[in-house]
Amino acid sequence: MEHGAQQDRRLVNVKRLTLYGFDLSNLFAPVLLMLDTEALTYLTLWKCDAVHVFMHEFVRTSNASQLKLENLAIRLDKNAPESIDGSLKGLFGMCSLLSLHLTWDNMLDGRPAATLADISYLAPTLLFLSFYDGSIVDAMDHNIEYLGAHFGESLGVCSKLQQFGF
Repeated sequence: MEHGAQQDRRLVNVKRLTLYGFDLSNLFAPVLLMLDTEALTYLTLWKCDAVHVFMHEFVRTSNASQLKLENLAIRLDKNAPESIDGSLKGLFGMCSLLSLHLTWDNMLDGRPAATLADISYLAPTLLFLSFYDGSIVDAMDHNIEYLGAHFGESLGVCSKLQQFGF
């Protein structure tokens, strides 16, 4: 090692990251210092604030050819559905997700509409897909159209899909 060169002290073997109950608005930079985020294969962000900020930074700093992410589980931030939609669309175009699990409660428009419409970006690789809307009191009052006018068509192109939950 050259004199003065810094050794990479990140946890390069970590493939799964779960963050639960954090305020993510300023957490991406410290995570990036600790981990090789492009090497993650599993990412779970649950009951966290400012998920959209974390995901925006994740997409912005990732190199699509290096990104290994295959499994994503997020409880969406009810305060910024449009922001998370943009970040997830960017992510969907960068990686080959095998599983996507989204949960939301009391979102302003009821559901992450743009994200649901963009599921077709994942069509070539997606095996497992689930959605949960915690604000629905009686699921029998809703049908697949609740997820968006064209969601059924988007889902139809996911030819490898083995499991779907709503």
